[in-house]
Amino acid sequence: MRLKSCLLKIVKYKNFKEILGIIIGLAIFTACAVTVAVNKGGIPSIDIAVRDFAYNIRGEKYGVGYWFFRIVTEFGFVFIIIFIFFVFAFFTRIDLRCLFLGAGSIVNYLCNELVKTIYQRPRPIEEMRWMVEKSTSFPSGHSMTATYFYVILAYFCYRSCRPDTKTRFWILFFSYLTIFLVGFSRIILGVHYFTDVIGGFSLGFSLAMLSIIVYKYFNDKGYKFLSKYLAKGPHVTK
Repeated sequence: MRLKSCLLKIVKYKNFKEILGIIIGLAIFTACAVTVAVNKGGIPSIDIAVRDFAYNIRGEKYGVGYWFFRIVTEFGFVFIIIFIFFVFAFFTRIDLRCLFLGAGSIVNYLCNELVKTIYQRPRPIEEMRWMVEKSTSFPSGHSMTATYFYVILAYFCYRSCRPDTKTRFWILFFSYLTIFLVGFSRIILGVHYFTDVIGGFSLGFSLAMLSIIVYKYFNDKGYKFLSKYLAKGPHVTK
């Protein structure tokens, strides 16, 4: 009974879902990071299998598949992210949500650059790439950026909708579909391995969950120290 009571208390803890997301995300990222480190100088078998599958289905360069994934991949690129951010800032009147979306995306980018610098993993062979990329491979910057940005964006939009509407479902559906397609496009376009993409997904998701915890803290406190500079956003609803 005591164990059951303790488990119920843990599950009911207000940040339980976010903390669990951080733990799972970091565990998956660690698995990818270890796999890449152990196979330094080579390519893990999982990457070879997924790469071969992607190259077999992608068709010819400049075909329909090429243009579809070439467009999709831009949703993880800085210019599209900045455009969506400014649209979000316009509708939120630059409140705390806007600050966390923008500042968090910058922190997410810096974390990605730091890990890339540490690992220095070469990208797939240049002959198989369908676009030019000059940075290192692990973790995928587009996948990590898309995961953080669209998870946070979906969270804020989700909380702004009435609970009894289908809008919440479609917000989550299109957000996670976009994240998946951005990551898959990086493999299809030949600029990343499977472990790069999964590493980007998991680390970006962990940072997003951490950002949500910090946001909820400041939102509950009323962030009085920022009230002179930011519009007051709505409190988080359950």
